[in-house]
Amino acid sequence: MRQLRPSASVPLGLSTAATEKVDLPSDHSPIVLFGLMFFGAFIAGFVATRLTQPINYVLVAVMAIGGVSASFLAFVIPAQTILFSRKSLIRLGLSMKRARLRARLDIAHARLVEDAGEAGEAGEASALSDLAVVEHLRGAQEAAQRQLAEALELAPEDPTLLNNLGAVLAATRQYDRGAQMFARALGDAAPPEVRENLALIAPLVRDPEPLKRLQFHDPDSEQALAMNNMGVWYMKQGQADVAREWFGRALRMDPKHGHSWANLGLLAYQRDRQREAAGHLIKAARLTPGDARIANDLAVVFAAIGKPRWSRQQLAAATALEPANVGIKINALSVHALEGHVELAIRGLRSLVGAPYHGADACYNLAVLQLVRQDYEAAAEFSAKGIEDGDHSSDAFTNLAVAFWELEQRAQALSHFQSAYQANDAGPRAASNLGRALMLEDRVEEALTVLDEGRQRWRSDSHLALDMASALLLSSAKRHRPNLSLVERRQFFADLHRSCAGLEAAALRSAEPSPEAHLNLGLYLYLREEYEKAAEQFQETADLQPSMVELHLLVGTSYGRAADQQRTVLADGTRALDTEGTLLAKSALPHLRKACDDREAPADAFYNAGRVLYALQEYEQALDYLRKGARLEDSEEMNTLAGLSSAREARDCLNSMRTQSLMSDTKKDALKRRAAQFMDAAVQYLRQALLRNELDPTLHGNIGLAYMLRNREHDVEAALRHWQRMRSIVGEELSKRYTAFTQIQSAEHASRVQFDDSDISCRDVNVPDWVATPPVQPAGLRYVLEPVSEQHDWRLIAHSETLRSALKVRERIAQSEAALARLEA
Repeated sequence: MRQLRPSASVPLGLSTAATEKVDLPSDHSPIVLFGLMFFGAFIAGFVATRLTQPINYVLVAVMAIGGVSASFLAFVIPAQTILFSRKSLIRLGLSMKRARLRARLDIAHARLVEDAGEAGEAGEASALSDLAVVEHLRGAQEAAQRQLAEALELAPEDPTLLNNLGAVLAATRQYDRGAQMFARALGDAAPPEVRENLALIAPLVRDPEPLKRLQFHDPDSEQALAMNNMGVWYMKQGQADVAREWFGRALRMDPKHGHSWANLGLLAYQRDRQREAAGHLIKAARLTPGDARIANDLAVVFAAIGKPRWSRQQLAAATALEPANVGIKINALSVHALEGHVELAIRGLRSLVGAPYHGADACYNLAVLQLVRQDYEAAAEFSAKGIEDGDHSSDAFTNLAVAFWELEQRAQALSHFQSAYQANDAGPRAASNLGRALMLEDRVEEALTVLDEGRQRWRSDSHLALDMASALLLSSAKRHRPNLSLVERRQFFADLHRSCAGLEAAALRSAEPSPEAHLNLGLYLYLREEYEKAAEQFQETADLQPSMVELHLLVGTSYGRAADQQRTVLADGTRALDTEGTLLAKSALPHLRKACDDREAPADAFYNAGRVLYALQEYEQALDYLRKGARLEDSEEMNTLAGLSSAREARDCLNSMRTQSLMSDTKKDALKRRAAQFMDAAVQYLRQALLRNELDPTLHGNIGLAYMLRNREHDVEAALRHWQRMRSIVGEELSKRYTAFTQIQSAEHASRVQFDDSDISCRDVNVPDWVATPPVQPAGLRYVLEPVSEQHDWRLIAHSETLRSALKVRERIAQSEAALARLEA
């Protein structure tokens, strides 16, 4: 098992299931306005000059440009003046309303304190309630809670008191306690403020129990807020389908409810439907200008579709609206990283690690960027801190596991890959990573179990399909043996065939080429002995991974094995390549030579290069490669082929010397000396082979023949000893060959007897060592996205007329603030 790529690239942009074109609405009104003004000025200039003098187009153009400029300024300057005036008037009105609110609160407080001793028991409870409301509006939250608690002792089930206490608790961020008070107040006689407050608090609570009694029936636009907030609550609980229904109900009540459009956009974004998400969020931004959360969410969608410039524009607007929002700052820094400013993003995120909100998100993105820098220790540190701070997402455990994996701390990495897979929000990446890690640790059966579970959950994921097919291939390859019985062979090919579909889909039908898929498909074909097709897939892999020279060994070996299948028996009993086999061997040769040129080339590369050259009868070149191979691996097989190459080259020299009658004596002597050198080398290599396997009868036969061809003193006796040894090992099985050997009378006669090379072929590929899996995949940057709930001041109930008037003033203040925010957006 191996990896073609040492480590995976870290995805900085958010990955999408498919690339979708997103069309942004563009405002062409300034261009249209300018065109109309130019056209109008041009016609006016034409008419003016026509009435006063003969036509002068230069004068017409000058008048047109002047008219355009004057008209443009006439439109723009008043528009800016009106906008400024409206803002100033709203600000003036706000200051006056706030002053009026403070005055009325002071009057109400004085009257309530004065009348506190004159009221009866029931009246005392209402007076305490009003006094608590005043204290709450003046900012004294503890005093307000204390007075409401005293009032509740007098009237424990008064819905007005429960509502006001819930509002005070909600204003101090005690949302669950506030929701409990609102739920207690909810009943047939409950005032409408109770239901409104429950709708406001719905997206803020953790305990869902108080919300189960909340129902809406009346189709008015105010209840669109409640519907939206209930949808937000379900969305935070992970019930996307239920949330979508609530947002749909809100939009049926109020089609222009921007917050519901924004939340529908987020739901579309979660399903990787970027075009739909952008459309919904753009519509929400138009309907609800000035909402920083909508601008932030729209910026994230733009970042996801690879539009960082648009994303920065939206984030700048969101930051202007909420400068202290940590989530927006994290998103802005993430966009900087997306544009390549990684160091800037790291510095900014470090300053946000200790933030009270989204500190874990800052740690998460810091870990991702440290993975980009390949600083795996820092990545592990920030990942662990984020998990300690409460980020128990699958992606957080994934990045921690990847950091440990790259640090070679495999046991810890596997533990965290397991945690990522078991997390509630785990996706197909978690299953792929755990399966790949188990395969690389040679725990194939465990990997098959994990990947099979993952395939059941995420059937459409192409990465899981490739991982599952690779695991099946590896499992089958580990059980493969050359001597399988018929039953075992049938079972082997049945199991092997299960991996075919996933490999073909990833290699041949995938839009993104995968070198691992091509390599594993080639190995599948190789096990099926379809060597030429396997070579084509290995060639595709080598083209995708040009730096991996060792892949050419697979290409050359496959062609070499295919050539070995194309041997024919000649009249003298020898086996030689036919025409097709010769072409295949010639195809194998350049790949094997390239593999041998690698500084870390294995012995198999030199052996197979030597074998192909031997089959092409290029014995001297074969011997060059085999000598290099023998330095790496002094084995029986290597020495045998080197000895046979030397012997055949020597015999070719002798044959040339005998058959060319016109050859000069000098050249004959040179050929004779050359033949002697090669024959000495042949004897030496065959001796080395015999030292490693003294019981090989073929070796004894070949070395005996080499001795006879060399024909020095004692060589004949040595040849006879080896042939007798051959006969004693196999008995009568090689009696015919033994007879042919013993009838040799001279070296010239010996040259007509062939060496036995019938068992020699290219070395096989060890398939389990070559099965490839993609590297473990880290998770990408995280953007802070939250559902958009609608909030305004908590609804309070007052008994005194002065206090009710103050509450109406507060409502008008809230309306003016919203109008000012829309103008400044």
